Order: sequence, then structure tokens, then C-alpha cells
Amino acid sequence: MHEHSGCTKKMLENPQQALREAGLAPGGVLLDIGTGTGYLAIAAAEIMGTGSTVYALDKYAPSIAALRQDSAAHDLKNIVAIIADAAIKIPVPRHTVDLCLMSNVVHGFSANAELDATLKQINAVLKEEGRIIVFEFKKIDNGFGPPISIKMSPQEVVDSMQPYGYALLKQFDVSAIQYGVVLQRISLQEKHC
Repeated sequence: MHEHSGCTKKMLENPQQALREAGLAPGGVLLDIGTGTGYLAIAAAEIMGTGSTVYALDKYAPSIAALRQDSAAHDLKNIVAIIADAAIKIPVPRHTVDLCLMSNVVHGFSANAELDATLKQINAVLKEEGRIIVFEFKKIDNGFGPPISIKMSPQEVVDSMQPYGYALLKQFDVSAIQYGVVLQRISLQEKHC
């Protein structure tokens, strides 16, 4: 089993720039799965503004405690920090999420055979035309991130999510060691026509 670390190293030099490149804008509802200590949730909450909601979910209580402390220090009232395992239950109202952020976690869910359960949970809370933003380590042996044996290429991420109703909307480099992909949920009507 791949060990989810429970903490998030600030791998993105400019998290707001990466989130904007992925299409984040003011307003809406975002779910950050595997938020760790929540530096991306904080950046998202700042971009999205006071009329938005950022659900930040992690199964490690100390990480969520740190996020709650940091969001209070930044006076961000639009972050809802939740202790939960996304592969078991995402305690967010059904079909209310516009965007789901998965930063450096898809490889772990895949390696642990938890991606199926996690994507089913995401589909329950994501709106019909919602999007998933994935940041992952490039599949190169460079000493950063997980072992290369469980790193995923952008195409592998897309292929793993396609059966759950997602299509690639955008792919971009986040840094020399990371990439981003944005996947659009395809309506059931479009999928079967």
C-alpha cells in the first residue's frame, strides 16, 4: 500500500498562478481532496472570494487542525475543513461542487486501488457539468514525489478517469517537475448520444 503522507509540502512555487491556469475564478464551490495542511485550499479560497465555499478534506486530523489554524490566521471564512477519507465518504451535499481539486493524490489512490471508490464519491458530490483539476508529479525519475513506479503520466490520469464520465479539457506544465490536467464531466446525455 502507498502511504498517504497526511501533510502537504508546498510543491507549487506559485499556487495561485497554477490554480488560475486551471481555470479557478471568483465564486463557486471547490472540493480539495487530500488537502493536507491546506496551502492550496487557502490559495483557492483567496482567489474564489467571500461568496464561495472551499471544502478541504483530509483523513489526518493534525493536518486539518493546522489548516483551521492557518485559515483563521488569514481570516478566510469560506474554508470548511473536514476530517474524512475520500475513498469511504465525502460528507458534502450531493451535486453541489463545481470543481474538485486533487493535488498529488491521484497516484496514491491508484496505487492503493482506491481510485474507483474515490471517483464514485466525487461523482456523488460534483455537479453534472463539474470539473476535476489534477496536479501530479511528472513521470520522470528526478528524486521528487513518489517512486516512479506509481507516478502517472497525464494520459494515464485521463485514461483512469474516462470510465467515470470525464474528458480532458486542458493539460499544462505547472513546473519542471509537475503537470496539471483539467477534466470536464460529460453529461450522461452527451455520453450516450
